[in-house]
Amino acid sequence: MRGPDIGLWFNRGSRDGLVISDVSSRGPIAKLGFHEGDRIVSVNGRRVNREADFIEYLFDANEPRVEVIVNRDGRDQKVFVEPSVLTEDFETTEVEPLEQFGVVLDDRYDDRIVVWKVLPRSPAYYAGLRAGDVITTFGGKPFKTRTDFERGIGEMKSGEANIQVRRGDRTRDLAVDVPDFERSARGERSERTARNERSERSGNERSERSESGERSDRTARGERSSERSESERAEGRGSERSEARTAERSERSESDRQNDQRRDNQAAPNTKDAGGQNQERR
Repeated sequence: MRGPDIGLWFNRGSRDGLVISDVSSRGPIAKLGFHEGDRIVSVNGRRVNREADFIEYLFDANEPRVEVIVNRDGRDQKVFVEPSVLTEDFETTEVEPLEQFGVVLDDRYDDRIVVWKVLPRSPAYYAGLRAGDVITTFGGKPFKTRTDFERGIGEMKSGEANIQVRRGDRTRDLAVDVPDFERSARGERSERTARNERSERSGNERSERSESGERSDRTARGERSSERSESERAEGRGSERSEARTAERSERSESDRQNDQRRDNQAAPNTKDAGGQNQERR
């Protein structure tokens, strides 16, 4: 791991120890309090003179919080660093096309494209770009504003391309190897996270629909069961009423039969008496 991997660049030509030449404007390192021109004095009390020492002492401390002493404007100041946060950011460092190309633009100008810094061992560095160059065309396309250039560079195809710059009162034509701009690990992780979230939401929706369907099925089964029970109770009540009516008719029939028999019994003696009287008259 090197300083740029966590967002710190050091002045290699400095004879005054390890001096910060640039600090990334994004990521956790931008919020820690390091400034351009700071000289690293020590890490957790251990003196630092080289970049390798700084990285080693910072990440081999095995402590959640490390104290870094920097000398700023002749005074020592403390900067507290959480190495685990920097490691996480290193694993998912966002690399923009401009950084891969190797230039840092001067954001004081938007009506022209002024190179503020050229990163070492980058395509721009090997092409011969220098700080202060004003980029006029790239890949045969004219660019007039910094915003347009930042947007357009990411759309460039990899391979050799011509770039024209204005340096002082002269125009120079340079050739640059355009890199194959890669999506950042953070961007890929964001896409994976988004896909996982969409998948999770879809799964939750399916689960909710399934639960809703099951509730609907249970409700429908309950309603059908209730309807069957009510129907069975209605049939039972109808059967009971039918049996009651049958019993009632049977009782009435038996009562009518008994009444008819009593009337017949009452009529029989009268018939016998009338027959005897007729026989006596004869």
